[in-house]
Amino acid sequence: WLLVADDIMDSSVTRRGQPCWYKKLEQIWYIAINDAVTIEALTFQMMKRHFQGHPNYVQLLDLMLETTLQTEMGQLSDTLCDVLELKDLTPERWQLIVTYKTSFYSFYLSVAFAMTYANVQNKQAYDAARDILVTMGVYFQAQDDYLDCFGTPEQIGKVGTDIQDKKCGWLFTKAYHELATAEQKAFLDKHYGKCKVGSSEELKIKKLYEDLGLKQMYADYEQESYDKIMNMKGSEQGAVLAKVGVPWDVFEIFLQ
Repeated sequence: WLLVADDIMDSSVTRRGQPCWYKKLEQIWYIAINDAVTIEALTFQMMKRHFQGHPNYVQLLDLMLETTLQTEMGQLSDTLCDVLELKDLTPERWQLIVTYKTSFYSFYLSVAFAMTYANVQNKQAYDAARDILVTMGVYFQAQDDYLDCFGTPEQIGKVGTDIQDKKCGWLFTKAYHELATAEQKAFLDKHYGKCKVGSSEELKIKKLYEDLGLKQMYADYEQESYDKIMNMKGSEQGAVLAKVGVPWDVFEIFLQ
């Protein structure tokens, strides 16, 4: 349901190679808003049907509700960028957005849900899993931001719209706050979030990113992030998780 709502708020065209759900509804696209909240309600109805008798049912519900709130606060932080100035779209805001919008529901939830179902009671184990999985989520979103700009629709299953939509993305925050000259920042001020997909202005912004060396910077960031995650296997977090029976393979699956 979060993706159905996200596509509406972002005015997205495709999702995973298919038209977004609200686009399929054409003139009655607004029914997709009700569909999103209906899917949410059905999720909790299915949880009741299949997990009501589990001794940790309340904890499972609490985990779902907390993750939903975290994700919706991340979505709000992302959407608020529409009314902020470019100077406010900082690397720190990007970190906050992606941690809450992506990391918790895409990475932490599934592992924490399984741990709760398996009756893992060690709080340190949940903290360790969260540290690893949030790091993965941030890395994943940086990759998604990069591919939105430099990937093809066939690669990413959607049309990249971050430049048009004035997204607080990894590439933009690096360019605007760390690398761009005054002249380049002035060009971004004039066109970022104000040009259409495929326009000459959008292509010039992509070229600006290339000229600033962001392709290589991203490649370095990607390798550093991967190494950091893999090093966690032999860290204190890895040891805590191994002690309660959570294998490292669970985390490596996310990197495949």
